[in-house]
Amino acid sequence: MPKLKKTLFVMYLLFPGLVFAEWNLVVTNVDQTLHYYVDRDSVEKKGNYLRAWILTDYAKTNEYGHGSNKSLYEFDCDGRVRMLVFAPYEGRMGQGKAFNQVAAEPKWYFSTPGDIHSFLLKYVCQPRWN
Repeated sequence: MPKLKKTLFVMYLLFPGLVFAEWNLVVTNVDQTLHYYVDRDSVEKKGNYLRAWILTDYAKTNEYGHGSNKSLYEFDCDGRVRMLVFAPYEGRMGQGKAFNQVAAEPKWYFSTPGDIHSFLLKYVCQPRWN
């Protein structure tokens, strides 16, 4: 079964058009260059934490040729967040060529009021998913 999950995960990253995510805009940074979306249907409980796919859409392509990225985040609803997977894309909104997926260093970060993670935490940790 783990091999099937891994295969489906890779398919999801390589062929995003085959999976119809409903991206919900949660927050935009102050200078309007980054837009953060959550795939509401991807939110799932794993032990004491919640996991969700986050899409970061760039207003213009960055210096690495990325127009967006999809990241799997894990949320501790007591105020911590960590990124588990980072997958950059050439196009906006997770479209176009997928670059190499990177397993992130799963280090917990404490959110501070008003930072991007605080808005993502508030959205993902709503009572409907706990």
